[in-house]
Amino acid sequence: YGKVPENEYGQTVLNAAAADPRIKLKGTFQPEKLGAVLLSIDALLLPALWYENEPIVVKAAQYMGVPVMLSKLGSLVDMVEHETNGILVEAANIEAW
Repeated sequence: YGKVPENEYGQTVLNAAAADPRIKLKGTFQPEKLGAVLLSIDALLLPALWYENEPIVVKAAQYMGVPVMLSKLGSLVDMVEHETNGILVEAANIEAW
Protein backbone atom coordinates (compact mmCIF):
# COMPACT_ATOMS: atom_id res chain seq x y z
CA TYR A 1 0.00 0.00 0.00
CA GLY A 2 1.15 3.52 -0.67
CA LYS A 3 1.88 5.78 -3.58
CA VAL A 4 4.62 4.75 -6.00
CA PRO A 5 6.71 7.78 -6.99
CA GLU A 6 6.37 8.92 -10.58
CA ASN A 7 10.08 8.77 -11.37
CA GLU A 8 12.76 6.30 -12.46
CA TYR A 9 12.82 4.61 -9.05
CA GLY A 10 9.03 4.24 -9.08
CA GLN A 11 9.20 2.62 -12.51
CA THR A 12 11.83 0.20 -11.18
CA VAL A 13 9.47 -0.73 -8.34
CA LEU A 14 6.57 -1.22 -10.75
CA ASN A 15 8.69 -3.42 -13.04
CA ALA A 16 9.95 -5.54 -10.14
CA ALA A 17 6.43 -6.00 -8.79
CA ALA A 18 5.09 -6.96 -12.22
CA ALA A 19 7.76 -9.66 -12.49
CA ASP A 20 6.93 -11.25 -9.11
CA PRO A 21 3.41 -12.64 -8.56
CA ARG A 22 3.91 -12.47 -4.77
CA ILE A 23 3.99 -8.67 -4.89
CA LYS A 24 0.75 -6.73 -5.16
CA LEU A 25 0.81 -2.94 -5.24
CA LYS A 26 -2.47 -1.68 -3.82
CA GLY A 27 -2.05 2.09 -3.95
CA THR A 28 -3.37 4.47 -1.31
CA PHE A 29 -6.44 4.08 0.90
CA GLN A 30 -8.72 6.19 3.06
CA PRO A 31 -7.77 6.35 6.78
CA GLU A 32 -10.98 4.60 7.84
CA LYS A 33 -9.81 1.53 5.86
CA LEU A 34 -6.65 1.09 7.96
CA GLY A 35 -8.06 -1.81 10.00
CA ALA A 36 -9.16 -3.73 6.90
CA VAL A 37 -5.82 -3.05 5.21
CA LEU A 38 -3.86 -4.33 8.20
CA LEU A 39 -5.98 -7.47 8.32
CA SER A 40 -5.21 -8.11 4.65
CA ILE A 41 -1.39 -8.05 4.89
CA ASP A 42 1.16 -10.63 6.04
CA ALA A 43 3.62 -8.12 7.51
CA LEU A 44 4.33 -4.39 7.71
CA LEU A 45 7.75 -3.34 6.45
CA LEU A 46 8.96 0.20 7.09
CA PRO A 47 12.38 0.67 5.42
CA ALA A 48 12.80 4.24 6.63
CA LEU A 49 15.88 6.18 5.55
CA TRP A 50 15.28 9.07 7.97
CA TYR A 51 14.00 9.50 11.49
CA GLU A 52 10.33 8.70 12.02
CA ASN A 53 8.38 9.86 15.07
CA GLU A 54 6.71 6.63 16.22
CA PRO A 55 4.44 6.12 13.17
CA ILE A 56 0.85 5.31 14.04
CA VAL A 57 0.76 2.61 11.36
CA VAL A 58 3.40 0.63 13.28
CA LYS A 59 1.43 0.91 16.52
CA ALA A 60 -1.76 -0.09 14.70
CA ALA A 61 -0.06 -3.10 13.10
CA GLN A 62 1.27 -4.23 16.46
CA TYR A 63 -2.16 -3.82 18.03
CA MET A 64 -3.69 -5.94 15.23
CA GLY A 65 -1.00 -8.62 15.60
CA VAL A 66 0.66 -7.91 12.24
CA PRO A 67 4.42 -8.64 12.28
CA VAL A 68 6.60 -5.56 11.75
CA MET A 69 10.03 -5.11 10.21
CA LEU A 70 11.53 -1.67 10.79
CA SER A 71 14.70 0.24 10.05
CA LYS A 72 17.11 0.29 12.96
CA LEU A 73 16.87 4.05 13.14
CA GLY A 74 15.69 6.66 15.62
CA SER A 75 12.49 6.00 17.57
CA LEU A 76 11.67 2.93 15.46
CA VAL A 77 14.24 1.07 17.56
CA ASP A 78 12.18 1.84 20.66
CA MET A 79 9.00 0.43 19.12
CA VAL A 80 10.12 -3.21 18.99
CA GLU A 81 12.33 -5.66 20.79
CA HIS A 82 14.33 -7.32 18.00
CA GLU A 83 13.13 -10.86 17.25
CA THR A 84 10.56 -10.68 20.07
CA ASN A 85 7.81 -8.45 18.70
CA GLY A 86 9.45 -7.35 15.46
CA ILE A 87 12.57 -7.30 13.36
CA LEU A 88 15.05 -4.42 13.15
CA VAL A 89 17.12 -4.05 9.98
CA GLU A 90 19.94 -1.65 9.25
CA ALA A 91 18.57 1.33 7.33
CA ALA A 92 19.60 1.47 3.66
CA ASN A 93 21.08 -2.05 3.76
CA ILE A 94 19.39 -3.39 0.63
CA GLU A 95 20.73 -6.92 1.06
CA ALA A 96 19.41 -7.13 4.63
CA TRP A 97 15.97 -5.94 3.52
